[in-house]
Amino acid sequence: MAILANRYHKVILQGILSKTGQQILDSYAAHHIELAGGICSGEGGGWSKDGKIPLFDTVRTAKAAVNPEISLIAVEAKKVYSAMLEAISEGIPLIICLTKNIPQQDRLKIKAIAAGTDIRILGPDSFGIFVPGEFTIGNFPDLGIRKGTVGLVSTSKMAAFETAIYLGENGIGISTAVDIGNTNGFGLGLMEIIKLFEQDPDTEYITAAVHSTHFFSFEAIEYLTGNITKPIVLYQPGNKIPALMIDDRTGRAEQVFFQRIVENRETIMNSGIPYAEDLKQIVSYVK
Repeated sequence: MAILANRYHKVILQGILSKTGQQILDSYAAHHIELAGGICSGEGGGWSKDGKIPLFDTVRTAKAAVNPEISLIAVEAKKVYSAMLEAISEGIPLIICLTKNIPQQDRLKIKAIAAGTDIRILGPDSFGIFVPGEFTIGNFPDLGIRKGTVGLVSTSKMAAFETAIYLGENGIGISTAVDIGNTNGFGLGLMEIIKLFEQDPDTEYITAAVHSTHFFSFEAIEYLTGNITKPIVLYQPGNKIPALMIDDRTGRAEQVFFQRIVENRETIMNSGIPYAEDLKQIVSYVK
């Protein structure tokens, strides 16, 4: 059982005519999802993919026609705020924002609006949700990943891709992979996904692949050690780099930031939570 979604949930695609939208459209059949419609102002009443995918002018008309559970946001960055606002206003239960480089003021407004709802959001700059052999909602590439029992949550696409491939090469598969996108985003956080994996019967191990500069709060570390019963490993590729960057040429603000990251790594390691800086270490923890 996947977390957050399943292959039978109806998906609409906001920005169906964008470059990313066309990529999703071209691969939706191979991704085994029910793409119930595309949103494109002025194209309502039309069809895409040789009459297979209906087009709607707005999320409201799409909701009335097909009642989707998920919306994929693939519009250009400057249009994300209005697209997100539309999906939130219509109460779409899960919104996945694939677009990156959202203006900061728009991110803050979206986060504030979403905070007053029960809507779940991934993103921005998320690859979405991927369950090997079952479905892909988003743009996780076809990497031949095998099905297994490791729940993978990431804030870094490349770290997630590399982790999934390397685990597969070592005979270890993924139950579900979820990308929350940029950690300065407006969607679900790392801890929220980890909690879902803790409750997922198909997940036996949890791996969090995050940017080297991701900071785990004391409260998060305390929660992981006191409440997560499944084996978990935190993977931060390249986290040795900040320590090497602290020298006489580094500005004071940068020195403080890098030192904070290094100290955070030490706090995690001292807490007893398995911590990996390379892929080989992950395998040792989940095999």
